[in-house]
Amino acid sequence: MDIGVESMNIALFVDCNSIKTEYIDAITREARKQGNVILKKAYGNIDDEELRDTLERNLYYIEETGTEYADRIPAELIADFMFYLMEDDHKNRRRADQVIVATGDEYIRPVLNAHLANGARVTIYGTKSASKQFVYSTGSFRYVEMLAGEDVSEYVTPKADVVKNMLEMITMEKGSARLIDARGLCEALLRMYPEFDVRNYGYTKFTTFVTENISNINIEETASGIAIRQIDDGQEIQKYIYEFLGKRDNKVEDMSELFAAIKLMYPYFDIKNYGYTNEIAYILSIPKLEIYDNKGVKLKQTFKIKA
Repeated sequence: MDIGVESMNIALFVDCNSIKTEYIDAITREARKQGNVILKKAYGNIDDEELRDTLERNLYYIEETGTEYADRIPAELIADFMFYLMEDDHKNRRRADQVIVATGDEYIRPVLNAHLANGARVTIYGTKSASKQFVYSTGSFRYVEMLAGEDVSEYVTPKADVVKNMLEMITMEKGSARLIDARGLCEALLRMYPEFDVRNYGYTKFTTFVTENISNINIEETASGIAIRQIDDGQEIQKYIYEFLGKRDNKVEDMSELFAAIKLMYPYFDIKNYGYTNEIAYILSIPKLEIYDNKGVKLKQTFKIKA
């Protein structure tokens, strides 16, 4: 993403019993983007020559764990995971600021949850086979298939849901007359959707994801980073309503027809963005409009447009 990452020391552990060789390079590249990788370690039954070559090329420490539990995340990985999240007695801080575990095995969940409860920063690089319950329990999850450029859209939160919540957060901040911090917005989305990453939806930049999915947005650089400002399009929408009614003898018999047209022209239009909870209140807030027969909308006599 384009909003930057916080520099941190990272320990990267790969469960080779459940992660395919073809994803090792992408996993390693992604971890390096997140900060200073102080340790790369791979575990499992490393008897495949291509796997070994890939690990050695990426400078992994290799801990072979034999074949007895080749279908389960190695206990040695769990032990190192716990060790690097413990505080170093001499430094009064964890041995790693963040731990990344690449695994397709949900057996790690109990120990993961225990450390998350203590404030540890952990990201799981998992597979498409991961259950939704596991993904949402991790706090931070990336699909290894996505890291390798594969399509994972059917496994992630629908883009429409993400955009809806993002718009609500932007609108809330707009109401307080504040610029929206892009990093803060992204982090809020991650708290809601642990697997959130704009690459899930075919984007490479967070700001592009925002501007292409929410209308009337300005991206601004500030002293503290990148900020988002929403421009009020209320007048533009009112103008569209007048034009729409003018082409229909200045009225529609059912306001649902009008709102459907507005949504078609402005896909993320929501009356709540303007402080209203029902459609009638929104219509009555527009000076040139009036309601008739409980559900029809028409231009007031003074403002009628001649066809």
